[in-house]
Amino acid sequence: MIVCKECGHQNEEGDAFCGSCGTFLEWAGEAVAAEEPEPEPEPEERAGLIDRVKSAVGIGEEEAEAPEAPAEPPPAEEERPAEAPPPPVEPVEPVTPEPPKVEEPPKAEPPKVEGPPKPEPPAPEPPKVEEPPKPAPAGPEGIKPGSAEAKAREEEAKARAKAAAAERAAAMVAKPKPPAPPEKGAQQPGAVKPAPPKKKPPVTKVRKPPSQKIKPGDLICGQCGEGNDPERKFCRRCGGSLVEAQVAKLPWWKRIFRRKPMEAGARKGRRGRAREAAKTGRVGYRRVLSVLGRGRMLLGLLAMAGILVVGLSFGRSTIVSWYDKARSALFPRFEVVNADRAKASGRLRGHPARLAIDGAKNTYWAGGGEAGESLEIFFPSPADIASVLITSGAGEEEFLEQPRPQGIRVFFFSEDGDRVETKQITLKDEPEAQTLDVDAPGTARVLIEIDSVYPSQGTGSNVSIAEVEFRTKA
Repeated sequence: MIVCKECGHQNEEGDAFCGSCGTFLEWAGEAVAAEEPEPEPEPEERAGLIDRVKSAVGIGEEEAEAPEAPAEPPPAEEERPAEAPPPPVEPVEPVTPEPPKVEEPPKAEPPKVEGPPKPEPPAPEPPKVEEPPKPAPAGPEGIKPGSAEAKAREEEAKARAKAAAAERAAAMVAKPKPPAPPEKGAQQPGAVKPAPPKKKPPVTKVRKPPSQKIKPGDLICGQCGEGNDPERKFCRRCGGSLVEAQVAKLPWWKRIFRRKPMEAGARKGRRGRAREAAKTGRVGYRRVLSVLGRGRMLLGLLAMAGILVVGLSFGRSTIVSWYDKARSALFPRFEVVNADRAKASGRLRGHPARLAIDGAKNTYWAGGGEAGESLEIFFPSPADIASVLITSGAGEEEFLEQPRPQGIRVFFFSEDGDRVETKQITLKDEPEAQTLDVDAPGTARVLIEIDSVYPSQGTGSNVSIAEVEFRTKA
């Protein structure tokens, strides 16, 4: 067990951080061993019969009271003569030099040569401190300081120092000399394109697997993924806060089949439920649910058997036809229906109505004008039309040279002349084919009326349609 010195919380042996205050346990933790039980006191030994007789007679006491022989004193150490104390040392007074007198420089005297020292008494005396020689007064060549000539020389020295400092500052601020021109015939370096900056490789943090199995209800650390007990406030491995940690949950399939725990003694056995039903005269709800479950299972089996019987009775051909119908409704396949002939209310020379059904996108029908023109298309035999593809304009190259249809109405007629379907649509101003979904069974003739057009950006004034295609479901 590891006890935190900061808060006193008891942590397990493998924890690196305190679960209460988050302190690093290697610095602020103390390993505490389990308390061992105190040893029982040993029983006192009971004296025997002989010892009691001796103590009554007093034999043991005389032996204990016998005085011991005095120990011989240790040999005295040899006396040594006392050493004489060192002689006292007299303090030396410091000698302060006299201030220099501003007078004419005196002539230097030769230093005095002292003779051999006299024999000193046994007590040592401090050596005599000689006075230092007096310094000579300042001023070259005997010029008195403070005089006019001395001041003039000082000013001249200051002016020289200022001039030297100005020269040094000018040399530091001076512009650098221009580079020397290249020599004739020398090869100049070519321009180098700067390289793009290299991207640093992404740093991928690899999470260590949890040190122990994560149980439902544990707090999962968001930094290292370690599982922690629900009562902890900080992660046991990295010390991160567990305030926003996720709580480990059971998988959904385990939660579905998980039974609610019951208190001790609340669960009733078969005999208990039978006795309760006999007393109250009612059947338990568990038995009712089990009967209903068995009934649902039986109904399901009967339904599957009925489907098999019906399928076998109708035969394989019926099932295949149903499959084809469902497939055509969900994933339809189309086939092209070719028209027989076409006629229009008007046309431009060289662009008749039959060019709208020739299957080519580089040819087109051009009417006699703009809005109000019509195009009528005929089929050799009635067909179930499911979609119509209309490509407007005078082809991709001359798309903007002629007006294009904008609002149109499409009428589908049967072989008897009855109207089967009517559609009204606004076309986009683009050269691609546009699809119109319809449901017109038994169509023998189609009439397209143009109500409005997109204006031409050139000199043309004849509304144009490049191609009209029809399709039916396979």
